[in-house]
Amino acid sequence: MTAHRASRGAACCLLAAALSSSVPSNGAFTAVAAGSDFTCGLAAGGVAYCWGANNLGQLGSGSTTNSPAPVAVAGGVTFTALTAGGYFACGLAEDGGAYCWGSRRTGSLGDGAKPATRGQPPEGGDTQPTPLHVAGGLAFASVSAGKGSVPSIALCRSPWRAASASRP
Repeated sequence: MTAHRASRGAACCLLAAALSSSVPSNGAFTAVAAGSDFTCGLAAGGVAYCWGANNLGQLGSGSTTNSPAPVAVAGGVTFTALTAGGYFACGLAEDGGAYCWGSRRTGSLGDGAKPATRGQPPEGGDTQPTPLHVAGGLAFASVSAGKGSVPSIALCRSPWRAASASRP
């Protein structure tokens, strides 16, 4: 039992050392979202970082290489919120736009691409390793994802309401 605790403690120390070289300078995330075998964190200033398994591009880093330490999500988007599903993640941008990355298998990315069907790969391939703007031209108030499901995006408003408050 003692050996188990010691090795767990050593693993934590190794993880802390790996994290210290790649997390925000103050070492803190303002929010964290966990998917299947990967995690994303939101740093002050809106920079998103993800770490863990990346076989379907769920880290958003532009590759499909796993990373035990946080890597910045590609694209330079400033996020206000993050959510993670089974093998994909989504972020809410400052301007109300939503972006998703990771597995395309279930149609979870909101780009209108056809999901995988019996024996057919998803339209656009299995992976989307960088943030993809959710289609439709809408601004969103929040994003929330479930395991393997299409992200549910709450409190939508149309683009014309965002541009002009005088329209009904």
